[in-house]
Amino acid sequence: MKKEHPEYQGKIYFSKADISSFSLKERNFDVATAFFVLQFLHSKVDVARAIENVSRSLISGGIFYGLIPNGVKGVSPPPDMGVKLGAQILKKPGSLFLDGEIVEINFYADGVVCGSSKIALHSREFYENCFKNSQFSTVEWITPHFTDHAKQALGDDFCNQCLNPPCDIMFKCTKSSFI
Repeated sequence: MKKEHPEYQGKIYFSKADISSFSLKERNFDVATAFFVLQFLHSKVDVARAIENVSRSLISGGIFYGLIPNGVKGVSPPPDMGVKLGAQILKKPGSLFLDGEIVEINFYADGVVCGSSKIALHSREFYENCFKNSQFSTVEWITPHFTDHAKQALGDDFCNQCLNPPCDIMFKCTKSSFI
């Protein structure tokens, strides 16, 4: 399903499709985003396909931003993360990080579980290889941060636990200018 935003006719398009199989050959985008998307693809093959599809849709020099669970050892989400931020990975504190591991996640509304799903925890190395194989020339990992207001509302201890190391990590990839 494709839809053009009426206020920005010809400039902003929204598409709903399976990221691992879509094709937008008629479009050449400057920017693409995938926030809380790639981790819901459990197969490494599907993740690689999704990243290739995004790359094909971007112009040379285009940017791809996303947010994924941080694929490094030592991540330990606070036990009340779901209540405070809306989602909680159900992984035992101190358990080892396994590249490609499938884990449960609960979603919260008003402090109560309102849904659940499974996500895949992939390593940064895996993602970097996918980006490189899909013609992205640079990958930047960006640590999220909490504003002062968020720190006051959530508490310093909670924010520190979420960020040391970060539970989620952003990426910024730039598509190669030469192909």
